[in-house]
Amino acid sequence: MKSLGFKHRALGVAVLPVKNALAKDAFVCRPCVEDLVTGTVTEVRWASMTSAVFGTVMAHEVAHLLGINHSLFGVMHERWSRDELVMAEQGRLLFQPQEARTIKSRLRTRMRVPYLSGAANSPVSPR
Repeated sequence: MKSLGFKHRALGVAVLPVKNALAKDAFVCRPCVEDLVTGTVTEVRWASMTSAVFGTVMAHEVAHLLGINHSLFGVMHERWSRDELVMAEQGRLLFQPQEARTIKSRLRTRMRVPYLSGAANSPVSPR
């Protein structure tokens, strides 16, 4: 399998498209998330935190696909602290209000694009 080229400590990557194309591919490194969580919490909380952080990384990468850049805090912070990992586990690591508004707006726009909305003439139709 070809390496995805994750940077040291990178938990995921969004593949940004060429100019004027919609981004649609992102990857999350589950072993990278597990390694980060190991040593951060007790064994009792390991599974809970791993799942929460994995989901938050997915949300982070999807936001990149929608054109959201890194921020100083929250889901889009580039490097989460231990406190932010705990916040992710508790469901308190959130998008900033402007990020959330932009994500909602861009999702609505994408849903109007026939290819992405599952229109009948789409090469990939919903099942």
